[in-house]
Amino acid sequence: MAVLAYCITETQPEIAVPHAGVRGTTIETVRIDDLQCLTSQFDPQDVVGNAPIQEAALDFNRVLQDLLRQTAIIPFRFPTILTDETALSQFLTEHQAEYREALLRLHNCVQMEIQLKIQTSTQPQATSPKSGAEYLRGRQAQHQYIESIVARFREAAQHLAKDWRHHETVAGIRCFALVDRSDVQAFLRQMKGVSVSTESEPRVTGPWPASEFLKEQ
Repeated sequence: MAVLAYCITETQPEIAVPHAGVRGTTIETVRIDDLQCLTSQFDPQDVVGNAPIQEAALDFNRVLQDLLRQTAIIPFRFPTILTDETALSQFLTEHQAEYREALLRLHNCVQMEIQLKIQTSTQPQATSPKSGAEYLRGRQAQHQYIESIVARFREAAQHLAKDWRHHETVAGIRCFALVDRSDVQAFLRQMKGVSVSTESEPRVTGPWPASEFLKEQ
């Protein structure tokens, strides 16, 4: 049967593996040297319709959060399905060097996220040279405004964030901070102290697996 891949961790120190995964299936480990991948058997035909998919995704994330509380993990997107454990072992063998480096670099770290609702316009409203110039000036001013808000959060996180990344989205901007798991509460307190306009609606979430930092910039 096909297998669902949850995440990759180091084999040491040993972790308490959750007993049940998606749809109550038993979680198993596939080991290659000092790395292991947590999996469970998975039949895509068992998940049909939006509600079952949402339930399965919640089960999947519950497993990831349980493991993240114990150690650094490299998560897979849901659902990442391989034909069998042999295919998974081959994949893990081919990529073990990069996974080992990432786990070593991200040891004891988690990712915190800040979402800011800042609407960004992508098209000029008119085609005349004047309106085009005005559009470009507006975009420049908007970009400077966004960067000023990001700078406030980044400055507040300066002594806690080991790394920082951010990018614009259709809905606004997302910021990611790499912090030591022991600094999560201090980070949340620092972010609450940042003053921004109410329409930005800053939302701080985490801790999450350090997915944005798997590869160095």
